[in-house]
Amino acid sequence: MVLRVKKKDSAYVYQLLESYEGLANYSTLTEQKGLPYRDILLHVAPDLRSFVETVVAHLAREVELELLDVA
Repeated sequence: MVLRVKKKDSAYVYQLLESYEGLANYSTLTEQKGLPYRDILLHVAPDLRSFVETVVAHLAREVELELLDVA
């Protein structure tokens, strides 16, 4: 799963993900300098996928995000 968030919101997204300890691992994908967003790759266990999707849906109500890839 890949999320695109504004740079200004990325720290909040990282903190939220870390607060759900063990829910998902994440990494920031390589970016070009000057872009106003960050792409975050989430590694999710299959049995937790539904819950992560719920968390992402709630997060989308708080910050602007785009779901780039759900695979």
